Amino acid sequence: MSKLTRVSLLVLVVFLIVASYLFYSKIEWLEKNIDLGPTTEVKRQEYLAAQRFLDMLDIPSTVEQGYTRLDAPVSTQYIDRESEIKAFPSVGDLIVISDGYAAISESRSNKLLSWVESGGRLIVTASNPFLSSVESRKDFIFEAFGVLPVEGDFSEEHSSGDEPNNTDSNMDSNIDSDTQHSLENKGDANKQDSVNDELKRWNPQTDCQLLTNSLFLNIYDELDIELALNSSNALSFDEEVKDQFFFWSSNDLGIQIIQAYYGDGVVTFLSGLDAWKNNYIACFDNAYFLQFFAGNAEHVWFLINRNSPSLVQLVWLNYPYFLFGLIIFIVLTVWHFGQRFGSVTPVQPLNRRKILEHIEASSLFLWRHQATRWLLVETVQHSIKKKMLLRNASFESKSQTQQCELIAKATQLSIKDINISMLELTDIIKSQTLTEQNFIVLMKSLKHIEGKL
Repeated sequence: MSKLTRVSLLVLVVFLIVASYLFYSKIEWLEKNIDLGPTTEVKRQEYLAAQRFLDMLDIPSTVEQGYTRLDAPVSTQYIDRESEIKAFPSVGDLIVISDGYAAISESRSNKLLSWVESGGRLIVTASNPFLSSVESRKDFIFEAFGVLPVEGDFSEEHSSGDEPNNTDSNMDSNIDSDTQHSLENKGDANKQDSVNDELKRWNPQTDCQLLTNSLFLNIYDELDIELALNSSNALSFDEEVKDQFFFWSSNDLGIQIIQAYYGDGVVTFLSGLDAWKNNYIACFDNAYFLQFFAGNAEHVWFLINRNSPSLVQLVWLNYPYFLFGLIIFIVLTVWHFGQRFGSVTPVQPLNRRKILEHIEASSLFLWRHQATRWLLVETVQHSIKKKMLLRNASFESKSQTQQCELIAKATQLSIKDINISMLELTDIIKSQTLTEQNFIVLMKSLKHIEGKL
């Protein structure tokens, strides 16, 4: 490399460094927040925010898909959940059945009611996303208390339900004083920033603006809270069973909350449970509403309904005319293409014929044309001698007997067959006394000898 080249490369490197520094110094860095949407964990678990909120309150919680937990044996004593994973909740727990109207069997319902009678607390809802109509189905727990779900607007028959049917207006007299104190100070807490950084990441303003079904509650005649239920259903009950409920509350759509004592426990009926899902738990006072119920619970269980109907059943329920038309179309199509006209002609198999059969047919054709008989024989014999000449250069100088011996040795055939094919039948052809059958045999034999070479 010459001195001029090295200097040029050095100048180029210095220029690139200076240009890069100037370019970098002119860059203005901007911070921009981009909403990437909910994470995969949030999409899979719709009560993840509620579970983390309960963790902040030091209340253990579990979210399970399905109701297999209800098949475990019931125990009135505290159970170590780490040692027995599928144990039934203890009487100090709170069970929340999410969107499970008409999805729990009678045996499981009876077990739940027996557990509540022993002191457990149960929350059930009048919603089921897998049913087209909840009014057409019955739920064993709802039926046991005479509570019915109502879709859409509700009449003013129970509009007085905002006031309880007795002098005690507390929603749950089993709530401890610590929970009551935290709820009374709720108004001051709203004015302060959250100490926990995780709450600052919640931005529910967009979802909360879509909520229209709100409910106002009065707790202990001192605290007013507003709930955003996001439910299109309501609850109803007959006047005959009104005395067994110690609290209910309604809004414009109808009764939204009903509470009843059952033995030593409490059963709470809600129109829906969307208020505690990820998108809505931070709206209004929904989180405080959850704290109200879980205040003195040893463990909170969220049992999520996953008993969806089959695809065929969903299609039949939502698109019966389309499914019926599709069945008719398939039947007519099969009938149309399955028709036959006239008799069925058997199809001959297209088997490949042997080469000797083609030779036999060609020989018979040539036999009928006498002028070409000897030409065919002479052509095959000439091909045999040409192949032998490639094997033995002195083949043509040998006598006919020696040539037959060499051919027999090369083809591993008997010398007799070679003599007949190369000499005897050839002489008969020349004398014009060969029969048709012998001519065919001769051609087969010659082609067999040629094939061996």
